[in-house]
Amino acid sequence: SGKLAEINRTLLNEQSMRALGPQALWRGWRKTSIPASNCPEKQPPCSAIMLEPRTRAYLGVFEGPFISQNPETGFRLEFRLVIRNTGFSPARGVVFASEARIMPSPLPSDIDLTVPIEQIQEGGATINASQEFTMRSILDHVMNSDEVAGVTSQMTPLIYIFGRIEYRDVFDERHYTHFCKIVLWNGPQNVFYINTSRHNDSN
Repeated sequence: SGKLAEINRTLLNEQSMRALGPQALWRGWRKTSIPASNCPEKQPPCSAIMLEPRTRAYLGVFEGPFISQNPETGFRLEFRLVIRNTGFSPARGVVFASEARIMPSPLPSDIDLTVPIEQIQEGGATINASQEFTMRSILDHVMNSDEVAGVTSQMTPLIYIFGRIEYRDVFDERHYTHFCKIVLWNGPQNVFYINTSRHNDSN
């Protein structure tokens, strides 16, 4: 039918724009989104279906390196996580906050994982599609020898890294990403992370 042919042409346009890169893709959808009058019956406007979910920014948190503490200088254990835009368009006004803290495992339900974000007057950073940004999370104190032995033996308590990211997509819609990871050691210089069942969500 005419409606189906119009939808197929739009999908072909998407494939062509992908070859030109993500910036062309999200701009192109503004030009090629299907008018509501041509959409299948009993469906929302096609532009609402196709435009935003396929082309908006999605910010996720991924593992990165860590820097060991130095008790002699007072340098605290530091983790460097990666914020990555896995979407097809820029994330604008990106602000974030994170914290590293030693807490019991399993994590009690009454522990507050809220981290305040200091809003930047200029609107925060921009992370383009497929780009990354490093986020530092520093433990709140220098661990003593007993604490080091405990967290590296994978026994409770453990080190948690948690926080929140806020940003706007190209349609000026606001989004957030919550994250909470347990740090586990596999040798003195190797760590891996496990997501907790709490505080790992986004919109």
